[in-house]
Amino acid sequence: MLEWLWIFRIFILIGITIFTIGQIAGTPDGEYAAYIWFTIGLLATWIISLRIASLQNNQGNESQSLFSRLIKGVVVMLPNIGTLIPLVFMVFVSSKIKAILETDYINMPTKYFWFNKFVFFLIVLQLFILHKFYDTENKANILEGVENSNRALYLISLIFFSILSCAAAVELYVITTSFITDG
Repeated sequence: MLEWLWIFRIFILIGITIFTIGQIAGTPDGEYAAYIWFTIGLLATWIISLRIASLQNNQGNESQSLFSRLIKGVVVMLPNIGTLIPLVFMVFVSSKIKAILETDYINMPTKYFWFNKFVFFLIVLQLFILHKFYDTENKANILEGVENSNRALYLISLIFFSILSCAAAVELYVITTSFITDG
């Protein structure tokens, strides 16, 4: 099952490469394409999370209630949702401001470029934390009965970076729309 994590890693690296080339070339299309690659790569983690959730529900848990099994499944799926929200939001923001950037990319304020790189950094950091979370969850399930001791740390950091990414993306959108309306 770790092969799916390799696919996820490859999609992250492709997205980083596309974003970097777009930044060097000075074209806004790289940002949009990178976020789409990240979103597609996130589908690989859905497969991992579904497998982990099913393994956790089948490992000698006949005495557990349906509610406790659902909670375990939600805890495994929550990081995907927390990472997907800022990604989808950035795909939306990138598609909304694409026309603006194509016409006047060079004249954008420096604050735009700073926030753009900041959001990208936060999302990439989230993706690496998500990879590590599923890697340790998968290893804990393979060893059966071993609890992932860092689960809470990963979940809290993913939620924190998700909120921070969304807030920075909103600021990026505000900067762009205020630029086109002259402040």
